[in-house]
Amino acid sequence: IKVWDLSQETVVTTYSVHTQPVNCVACSPTDESLFVSCGQDGRVLMWDRRKPDKPASRIDVEFPSCSPTTAAWHPQQRSTIAFGDELGNVTVKDFLGTEPARVEKIHSRRVNSLGFSTNGASLLASVSDDCSLAVMTSELQEIFRDRQHQDFVKGVCWLHGDSSNLTTVGWDHLVLHHTITPAAESAGSSS
Repeated sequence: IKVWDLSQETVVTTYSVHTQPVNCVACSPTDESLFVSCGQDGRVLMWDRRKPDKPASRIDVEFPSCSPTTAAWHPQQRSTIAFGDELGNVTVKDFLGTEPARVEKIHSRRVNSLGFSTNGASLLASVSDDCSLAVMTSELQEIFRDRQHQDFVKGVCWLHGDSSNLTTVGWDHLVLHHTITPAAESAGSSS
């Protein structure tokens, strides 16, 4: 993992803690010293750059033999992260709280990307190699599913400040815009 100073276009620090390839890095929305990483070594690590002697600490995962594939940091809750894995599970964890992590099998294949909505609604979107988009509440209750993609869905992004519009991209060369409305939540439709 390399940390860059973009204004200087230089590498500030290089971390070599994962023992296999790194799948994802997600930065804290409120503290530039904090980020999480997940790798093919099956670990999710919390990083604090203010601790030079031991910057990484391990976050326990439900399925340690399964590689975490992606991570996302909640934009309004400074200690809440989500990560997905190769088996299609999505986990939401408050790493400062005492509650156990919430884990649900959302997809039948690998989770490729996660994204929290950027307003107060606390919705979480996930996309997968099962060619679908799922939108869930913060308790991982599915409220929307879309299967328009014909190949792996690789990315998801919410419209900034909005909890009803998001975009997905897939290996099928499609960029799809989805609108989540109260009617769509129960019907599972999109536009």
